Amino acid sequence: MPNNQFLRKQWESVSRSGSESVRIRILTSIFKKIENRKFNTLLLKISGTVVAATVLLIAGIIIGRINRSSIVEKRLTTWIVANDGVQLLPDGTKVWMGGESRLKFNDSFAASREIWLSGNASFDVSHKKDNREFLINTKAGTIRVKGTSFSVRQSEANKISITLYEGDLDFISSNKKIVINLDPSDNFVFDTESQKYDISEFFKNISWQDGKYRLEDTDLKQLIAFIQWKYDTSITLESGVKDNIQKISGTISHNESLESIIDKLCYSLKLQYKKENKSYRLSKSYNNNN
Repeated sequence: MPNNQFLRKQWESVSRSGSESVRIRILTSIFKKIENRKFNTLLLKISGTVVAATVLLIAGIIIGRINRSSIVEKRLTTWIVANDGVQLLPDGTKVWMGGESRLKFNDSFAASREIWLSGNASFDVSHKKDNREFLINTKAGTIRVKGTSFSVRQSEANKISITLYEGDLDFISSNKKIVINLDPSDNFVFDTESQKYDISEFFKNISWQDGKYRLEDTDLKQLIAFIQWKYDTSITLESGVKDNIQKISGTISHNESLESIIDKLCYSLKLQYKKENKSYRLSKSYNNNN
């Protein structure tokens, strides 16, 4: 069979094949036969050069497509919280992840500073001299920040809560219709179904610093409200417990359990508690006669 007819038939079989793996095997066979039969004269002809160049181009596209697919899969890094300590992103940003939370970023993070978050986390985002933004993608939308401390909560299926402690950030909804700029101490709650949102002030005398909430002369009523917000629980004060007189100072760690907080609170204020499902009732201690 003349060389050009042989190559043409092989080429037609590549075009008819519906499988990329089959096409690659056929192309590899063509290259080997070209080498074995020494079709050097064919490459000198214009028609042969065009066919050979096309074969190389198509092979490169097919193989390149497969290689790019495998590279993308390898480039994505997923963090699933294994402990309650601080995690460091490649740019120095500190992350405190909640239970069952996931965070993803890829190898280009140093340049793009973009992550994907599922669940709850608090961030201390490192500031860059070139003012590169830090992007957090969530199911509700994108959070765009610079040097900022804030928390993201996604405990409820159709809601996202963002609390800005210091700095500046924007929230952009998934459909791009809602863009909200938050100021320090803003607590933003967005409902993905109704597309409605609310902004309220974060708890006074409670601040965030390096993985801990710091209490400064915080009254019991406000502390109870904060604990309910942080732990998604319900706390009731029985009659006789004054909620606006006691002032409390101290710290609550990011990973501190609810039971630990309740125990310390009752010990400090001479109270006792009764747990009912996920709720707590606080009352005066029987040993407290004051």
